[in-house]
Amino acid sequence: MTITAPPALTPTPMPVPQRNDRATFGGRYDAHITWQSISVAEYSAVTTNVYNNAVEAYNAALVAASASATAISAAGVTMWVSGTTYAAGVSTISLLNLQSYRRRTTGAGTTDPSLDPTNWARVTIDGMGTIGSMVTGNTTLTSSSAGYQPIAMTAPGKAITAPDATALSLGGPKYLLDNSAGGYSIGWRDSTGVLAGRHCVPAGGMAEVWLEDNSTAAGVWRLKGDNLEAGLVTGDNTLSASYLSSIFAPFVSLADDVSIHFAPLAAGGFAAFLVDKNSTALSTPVTVSASSGDVPRTAFKIDATHALVFFSGAASTGKAVVLSLTGSSGAYGLTVNAAATSAQDTTNWGGENFSSAPKVVQLSSALYLAAFVTGTTAYCESITVSGVTTAIGAAFTVLATTANGIGNVMPVSATSAAILYNDGTSSPYNIKSDLISVSGSTCSRVGTAQTVSSVMNGVATGYYSSCLLSTTLALCLDCDSSFNVRAIPITIGGGGTSVGTPVSVETGIGVNGISYGANGATRYNPHLSPLSSSTALLWYFDSSNISRAVVITSAPAITVGAIAYRSISAAAVNTAGGGAILPQGTTEFVAAVAKAGSASGYSFNYTFRPHKISGTTITWGGSGVYSKLVAQQDTIGATRLPSGKYIFAGCNSANSSDSMEVFSSNGDAINYSGDIKIPLFGSSSVVPTVVGANRIVMLGQQTGAYGLSTPALRVLNIEIPI
Repeated sequence: MTITAPPALTPTPMPVPQRNDRATFGGRYDAHITWQSISVAEYSAVTTNVYNNAVEAYNAALVAASASATAISAAGVTMWVSGTTYAAGVSTISLLNLQSYRRRTTGAGTTDPSLDPTNWARVTIDGMGTIGSMVTGNTTLTSSSAGYQPIAMTAPGKAITAPDATALSLGGPKYLLDNSAGGYSIGWRDSTGVLAGRHCVPAGGMAEVWLEDNSTAAGVWRLKGDNLEAGLVTGDNTLSASYLSSIFAPFVSLADDVSIHFAPLAAGGFAAFLVDKNSTALSTPVTVSASSGDVPRTAFKIDATHALVFFSGAASTGKAVVLSLTGSSGAYGLTVNAAATSAQDTTNWGGENFSSAPKVVQLSSALYLAAFVTGTTAYCESITVSGVTTAIGAAFTVLATTANGIGNVMPVSATSAAILYNDGTSSPYNIKSDLISVSGSTCSRVGTAQTVSSVMNGVATGYYSSCLLSTTLALCLDCDSSFNVRAIPITIGGGGTSVGTPVSVETGIGVNGISYGANGATRYNPHLSPLSSSTALLWYFDSSNISRAVVITSAPAITVGAIAYRSISAAAVNTAGGGAILPQGTTEFVAAVAKAGSASGYSFNYTFRPHKISGTTITWGGSGVYSKLVAQQDTIGATRLPSGKYIFAGCNSANSSDSMEVFSSNGDAINYSGDIKIPLFGSSSVVPTVVGANRIVMLGQQTGAYGLSTPALRVLNIEIPI
């Protein structure tokens, strides 16, 4: 039998007969009697149809119930029994939350499946059907936690930690993070402790949590809401009056979670302290040097618990010392070991400032090389580390009488480095190259010194850009008196260095615009930077501050790609330049282009302009707008995470921004992630420093303008969600 449509019914004849209407009564009455005789059979058919359809529906329901019971029986979805052995793939029902779980591997246990994600995977659809208690501190959820989480943290930098993602089904929303009553931004951490969800929930905000991937315990999460922030300040500390507010650039990361930074002592010298992701407080600073004028020049990681710091004064011999990590995460400390002192006057360790081209390099965890000029003599020295003991070898004379400065020291192997230095007493100066071999405490030259360029126009020290492409190839730029820019290959081999034929990049640009640090360039966003073992990106400005960007290839001979003009700076904004690039990737870079300004060099708006690099071709992408006013457009406070996310903190400005912008780019467009709220800083440089895969530390000056009676150094630890 099947469901059938009801039969049709004959309508009642109208109008019905009326007794007071003799003229029509007879005809209407006859019609009505005829209809009644027909309708009895029709109503009977309808009644039969309704009955048959009801029986059919009832039987179908029985079949469905039977099939459901059979399916449930076949799947084994019964209440879980402690100690029972379940085969892999068999499902059971938790006694605690009545949700279904599937056995991962054959075995038995006494832990309810909802509390045992190692052996059981949740298979029911979870949601936000229950409301949790108010969350006021760091909290870890379980797979059976309430979906609706009201939050009002009692301190900043706190987060909700997700359960094991494998215990949840995909999709969502899984949780609702209601921070509408909260006064602090909060984060979402995966089960491994990493800030996740791609965003954070601001004070007064609300976000849904979705699960994109549950193949691992950490999972892949997404937060969806309004006005979400792109990061979380998890540590905010202001140092006491024992320390000055000036900022030291050097730092060293011992791990993603912990990094060493430095602060000047008010009494002279400097101290070191730790920023630990797992602690809201800084470690107690320890004095590295109490000598007035001593500052850190650079620092290197030796291993997970040791770092080597190079330091010196304005006119003093250089020193190196090992710092040792003590304690455990959340309660780290530092120990300063005995320092080694150079026998030479290594003033500033050759000009090492953690921004220009390196003058001190790490060859291995136990061996380092420093190059420097004393008077008119260029030297290099080896620095060895054994345990916590540092030793500085005898100085090797690189150039005896006419040295002007060290340009770049480039580590080539675990026992050698190529160095570039200036030679000459007047312009044009010579650029020379050497390969230095290091064996323990002894340095020696491999082969002979080579002249890279004899036409270098400009000041005596460091007025050129260079980079190491591979262990056998470096590139150097020069600029002659006619302002012709050339690229010069330097081959590095077992016999020393050799110089190839210079190739013209551009003629008559009107200014020597290739200086290593011109227009806001640093070692993190240099004018000449490697893209591969045979290609490099070059950018520079002419005398009208019109920019150029070009790819240079050296495989085997140098070729110069098409120059992209005006994408970084279209015209003069002031004498300092009209923009700069941010720390770049190998297939894209982003320019921060100053859009307006005054002759005095203040009050600029920026546009971020993406560029794509394909082979030797550079193409412009779209633009992203940055609307805040900043100052000194050639000093860009920006960094780039290993993930490719850019973090822009403004510029060297007395009118510091109260937020940082976070975005990414594929070279075609700007993908704006949002901003991170930060305190206002003073006029000292505020540059975000990458210290981990998704962590930055910012050092900034707090002044009387921001509520302090005297300037102070403020330290922020900021995490960027993945």
